[in-house]
Amino acid sequence: MDNYDELTYGERIAQVYDQLYPEADDAALDLLEELAADGEVLELGIGTGRIAIPLYDRGVKIKGIDASPAMITRLQDKPGGEAIEVIQGSFVDLPVEGEFSLIFVAFNTLFALLTQDEQLHCIQRVASHLSSGGSFLVEAF
Repeated sequence: MDNYDELTYGERIAQVYDQLYPEADDAALDLLEELAADGEVLELGIGTGRIAIPLYDRGVKIKGIDASPAMITRLQDKPGGEAIEVIQGSFVDLPVEGEFSLIFVAFNTLFALLTQDEQLHCIQRVASHLSSGGSFLVEAF
């Protein structure tokens, strides 16, 4: 795909993303909260915070990574969004330190990594940041 990179989707859709895709439902949030097991959580492709903010409101310690400045701005402009640490960049290399009890990527966002090599590299990096007994959850359809 010509002229399509890790920024394209977020930069093009940030202004209408929340209108198109509502917050996660309670069942999804319950599962993520359970998998977090009182540890720290990392969301890959945190976007506008449609999952992260409700988790944060439940007391989950969460941070995220997103390539799109426009998506990050939308997250930080929401109530509670400013309290969530967000790293701007690609989640291919997982530019974070420490371990997490849960790392997740939702809503097909793993496929924002356009090659199998990028996806595998990301998964390898995820494995290096999971705490003992930690979980990596991928939502894809």
